[in-house]
Amino acid sequence: MLRWWSGNNTELGLREQEKHFALLNEVRASISRELKAAEQSREIIAREEFLEVINKFLIPYSLQFMLVTTNWDNVIGIALNTYLSKNFDGIVYPLHIHGSAKNPNTLYLPTEMTKEPYRLHEEEQQIGGLHGSIFRGMEEAHRAIVYGLSISPLDAELCQTLACGWSNSILKEIIIVDPNHEEIAHRINLLLDIKRGIQVKGFFPDKLDIEHDYTTRRNNQTQ
Repeated sequence: MLRWWSGNNTELGLREQEKHFALLNEVRASISRELKAAEQSREIIAREEFLEVINKFLIPYSLQFMLVTTNWDNVIGIALNTYLSKNFDGIVYPLHIHGSAKNPNTLYLPTEMTKEPYRLHEEEQQIGGLHGSIFRGMEEAHRAIVYGLSISPLDAELCQTLACGWSNSILKEIIIVDPNHEEIAHRINLLLDIKRGIQVKGFFPDKLDIEHDYTTRRNNQTQ
């Protein structure tokens, strides 16, 4: 309704815009309050296998990495910082591609886009700038770990950001840890340049020692 009324500059339209924009802000604020409370009470926590994923797929390969999350909460960021601080110096700052509960105005709700007729210019610049920073950062990555992310085709901007970031010339491997890794692997392969032969591998969260290869190969590539 907010999209609809944003295109109506009549007196009624302007009143409805104001009313629905206030409702949107209330929804964002309510979500943020609930998530903060859930974090503090530990109602939401990182899954047990998360640290196993870090130990197996991240630490042995590189300590230079970027953490991108589609979650509004900071559960994964806190869990990762707490774990790494035992043996390493520094702090990991998660990049919340869909906004953060710390700043309700940045929450990027399902089906929303960066450019919305009701979005303030400052918010649009902030969201667009973050997406740009993420895919530029991904251009430096030689491997990626996709953990608990479905990569829904309905989230076109997320897919666009990933496709841009994974189009770099140094990416060699994408690791998927998810019960539905086969479906996610097919979605990922659609975002990749088939000429590159980037390795795409899937793992069940409770069976990290069993690898499933979903690498797409051209007929003239070595099988």
